[in-house]
Amino acid sequence: MGGRGARSRLLAESGLVLRSNSSIGPGEIREIETASEAKNFDELRQYMWDTHGITLEDEVSDLDFAAVRDNLQGLEDVLKEFPAAENILYSMVSVGVDKDETNGYADTSPHGRIALYYRRFKVGSVLQGYYSRDAANGMYPAGTTYTDVLRHEAGHLLILALATRDVQGIRSVQDRVAALVDLWDSREYENKILNKAFNNLQKAKAGRGKAFADLASDVSTYAAKNTAETFAECISDYSKNRVHAKALSKEVWKIAKKELT
Repeated sequence: MGGRGARSRLLAESGLVLRSNSSIGPGEIREIETASEAKNFDELRQYMWDTHGITLEDEVSDLDFAAVRDNLQGLEDVLKEFPAAENILYSMVSVGVDKDETNGYADTSPHGRIALYYRRFKVGSVLQGYYSRDAANGMYPAGTTYTDVLRHEAGHLLILALATRDVQGIRSVQDRVAALVDLWDSREYENKILNKAFNNLQKAKAGRGKAFADLASDVSTYAAKNTAETFAECISDYSKNRVHAKALSKEVWKIAKKELT
């Protein structure tokens, strides 16, 4: 990849990005080829920065290592499928910790910060127990596990990549950041992709005669919350389940690939 300075310029001057793991010097960590190969947080932190430009904040080391590592592998799996998005987002994304939130597992902000919820990720068995219960109740896509939380958050990052790409022409940094946040809040990209997916499915056997709400609920009950979560759940579903993913997820993935090429 080239031009990393250009692709991270959007928020750099605002102080929101251009994070690095400068505490780890070159050559101090063994080379690995995937997140899942990391044996400790130092290796994982260096790998995510060197390979994806993603910063792991210090507090992440307080969480269960295997749970963080395996979820980052899921995030990596999605990003590798969308190299254009990864190119746009390089150095914009960080992973941190939210110690206060009690509902859910993680969230992503329009500034590129993914917060892992401490009360879920502190102990791997606790994370596994909560997620297994929720998935069994249909809250999340069938076939996903507690190691797939960040596949969902990767869906939100794809939206961030689309918004970041489209505000590059705004000269003022402050105005660009404001425009990006407005696009994020509007769910413009999710709505556009989902509307197209729905219209396509209306012409196909898999979706003919079904309401959009029914197609979203087929993915998961969380997918029916709003269009931002519908999109992210579809990305999670397809990236994990592929041919076994729900009809809406397959169509959303196909359209997202075209939007981010």
